[in-house]
Amino acid sequence: MPHRISTPSILARLLALLAVLAALAPPARAKHTPFRVEALPVAAVQGEEARAEVAIHVPAGHHVYRDTVWVAVADPAGLEVGEAVVPPGVDAPDPASPTGRRELFEGDVFIEIPVRGEDVGRHLVALDVHLQGCREGLCYPPVTERVEVPVDIEPGVDAQAPDGARGDVALIDAVGGAAPSAEAPRAAAPPDPVTVAPLDAGPGEVAVRVEVAEPWHVNKAFMALRFAEDDPRSADPAWKIGELVLPEGEPFVDPNTGVERIDLGG
Repeated sequence: MPHRISTPSILARLLALLAVLAALAPPARAKHTPFRVEALPVAAVQGEEARAEVAIHVPAGHHVYRDTVWVAVADPAGLEVGEAVVPPGVDAPDPASPTGRRELFEGDVFIEIPVRGEDVGRHLVALDVHLQGCREGLCYPPVTERVEVPVDIEPGVDAQAPDGARGDVALIDAVGGAAPSAEAPRAAAPPDPVTVAPLDAGPGEVAVRVEVAEPWHVNKAFMALRFAEDDPRSADPAWKIGELVLPEGEPFVDPNTGVERIDLGG
């Protein structure tokens, strides 16, 4: 005897199967664009404000519209996180609409985010970074990338003082001695493990020497070059910084995160 299969029954089963597959599928990834968002680690003193940074890497021949760039805090990780500070862009003719003008970035963008915390240790602040960019008249869809900013909170000066140190100061003052002035200079900070110095270069080129003391290293992906904020060339579209030419470096896998990177040292 032939079997009769009803169309509604088949449709219901297909819909149920699609629902199961959708639940098992991994989350959709952001559409591919040539723009890369990267979080730069920052060290902060307990109870004091520091500036975390997020970098948007813009390839040569591309641009990002400033009015499409915003940063939202997805997880403050127990820290006070302020409003992101997006630097000014360049007011230029809009490549996608030659009759109009628009503020845009034609090089790497560094966004500062104020952070403050009391709990000593590493905190991973999750941020959602939104942007839209183009290449000449071809624009990519807007994207939102989530990044985690490593913020290392270090003990403050008072917290590092040995137990009873402040009590000893009070005792000296009570017996007639002179207590140290509250404005006494602090001990000199240790030398910076990374130093930068200019070098001679040919026309149209800039060369710098970066020295890294042992056992420190520099993540190659974090290397960037930009005009100082008070340099008038930073707002002049006639001045542009091309792609950096860096040494190859040494591949390294971080044992804590498993993330691969290229280290520069020496």
